[in-house]
Amino acid sequence: MRQLSYNKNETFIAFKERFYARFQDVTLFNVADVNLLKVVLDGLKVNYVNRGKTRIYLTYPTLVYRVFILLKFWRSKSNNTGDFFSPTSKLLIYGTPRISKTEKKVWFYFDRFVRLLGRENLTLCSDRDYSVGLDVDHNLLHYTQLGFAQNTASEARLRNEIMIMLHRVQPLVCLLDFRNIEIACQRFLEDVKMWNRIFIRPNQVETVLFDAHYHKEGFLFVAKSLGIKLVEIQHGLIASSDIFYGFPAQVSGIIDKALFADKILLLGPFWNLVLENGCEYPFAKRIVVGDFFTYSVNVSVEKESNQRIILITSQTLIRDFIWNYTIDLAKKIEREKLDIEIWYKPHPLEYSDMNIYDHNPCPEIISVKMENIEQLFPAVAAQISVYSTTLIDGLNFGIPAYCIEHEASSDYIQEYINQKVATLLSNDDLPLVYGRQEHLVELYKQYYSNCDDVLVQKVFEN
Repeated sequence: MRQLSYNKNETFIAFKERFYARFQDVTLFNVADVNLLKVVLDGLKVNYVNRGKTRIYLTYPTLVYRVFILLKFWRSKSNNTGDFFSPTSKLLIYGTPRISKTEKKVWFYFDRFVRLLGRENLTLCSDRDYSVGLDVDHNLLHYTQLGFAQNTASEARLRNEIMIMLHRVQPLVCLLDFRNIEIACQRFLEDVKMWNRIFIRPNQVETVLFDAHYHKEGFLFVAKSLGIKLVEIQHGLIASSDIFYGFPAQVSGIIDKALFADKILLLGPFWNLVLENGCEYPFAKRIVVGDFFTYSVNVSVEKESNQRIILITSQTLIRDFIWNYTIDLAKKIEREKLDIEIWYKPHPLEYSDMNIYDHNPCPEIISVKMENIEQLFPAVAAQISVYSTTLIDGLNFGIPAYCIEHEASSDYIQEYINQKVATLLSNDDLPLVYGRQEHLVELYKQYYSNCDDVLVQKVFEN
């Protein structure tokens, strides 16, 4: 049986076509009152088996399962969960702590909401470790032990229903796919148990604002069961080829049960048009509020010479490819004695693992930059990537953008080219245009319109 699990050499479009051809009836993923389509997609997209050994204990016999999670719970680092929510906090902000630097460190995605809605009225929860000095109330990593607590009666029923669903799915997939789906379901149940115990304390939370609806299905399941209003923010690029956006019409019958937010806040009118191609967020759930990101205001990075600067931005899934391309381009610049310097910007999610950049054979040409991207743009003459929102971000500075060829990313690349955001660049060529292009600044406004603060506040009044 052909493998469904995603591999990095295929496009998202190809993955989606294979998946929906195999599962034409997605009611197969119904569990209790919800549908775990997104959980199944999570397992196949992430391909957990290829990430390393994971013990699959979800389907152990009940007694063995209970003993296993008991041992897992006590072996986990003990954390004092305390009072997770302030009694007066009706709004929880939960997401990735990407940082901007103004007069202090602030949340890149959420700072505007904090200022508009009042810090005293909300709780800030990070889903990962964060930089010292960032204003955070709670780090969700301190609560993962709760996912190994003994099941309540409702959690035991949910586990049984998941196992029934897995039994339905197993004959339709190969062993690798089934293991990936099992792991995703196991992680889903762990998250359900954690959030059940977080929310069990008396709290006043009525609304949660968060980034990215995918990989958060356990949280969404619990919040929906409690009647909490869910508001997603656009946190970056949305493409019609995405796995977790642009859901086809064949899943429209279960989409209300498939664990999405009640509203999504968009950065500009263009993204509203993109989401029209899917059934997950109908018109009434899409709100274009404009660019709510908070950008760093530090002094821009100064050029050290009169050389033209090409900015190359990385992507986590294909960073080896982009870094090798950068080295090859630098060698070409060196051979041809061109007056060009390369600034290479790693993706923020790479900062914990930067060893790949220790090997830089062209240090006189390539500079690895850790500054925030908006600090680099004023000095940049052209930008190159495969696919990245930085290509759009640079339009605000009139920077011509180029996409390099990468077969598995061809669907994203083609969308950028069709939208006239970028020009396709052969992997051995250099940009043809450098310097500020005024028409690109106007194009930028379709992607990032001015933020309507009044509209933002109205979203949270209703």
